[in-house]
Amino acid sequence: MKYDTTVPLTSKENLDFEIAKLTLLPNEFSIRDLSETTITFAGKGMNSTNQPAVRGATFINIEYTMGALRLNAKLGGVFFMAIFTLLLPISLMICIPLFVGSPINYPIIIIWLCISPVVIYWLRYRTVKALDELLESVICDNNAT
Repeated sequence: MKYDTTVPLTSKENLDFEIAKLTLLPNEFSIRDLSETTITFAGKGMNSTNQPAVRGATFINIEYTMGALRLNAKLGGVFFMAIFTLLLPISLMICIPLFVGSPINYPIIIIWLCISPVVIYWLRYRTVKALDELLESVICDNNAT
């Protein structure tokens, strides 16, 4: 899963990524590349829905190009959670009868399979919204200086 967005920025003078650093570094991201017009972060991803939404991205690149600030992100944390929410009910359907020897309640598994796409959409929506807000914060901080 990938996400890409571009927002106009009037000037690259005093381009500062401090807001991005202050937001992402406490959320277990590390800076992979830093230049005058580009910053790249890499993170561990998301392992739970209780974690901050920005952790749904595992790679974030913010760069200034032709009068705009562009954000590219790989949503590896969202992808991991999507696979998990889809494979969990399927693996339960297979493993519980094998190891316990009793039939399982298939309607509950089917309900979970119906809920999984909603959870996946919600996780992606939260992550994209957090990334958009991060980019807007970087732009507001640069316009204020």
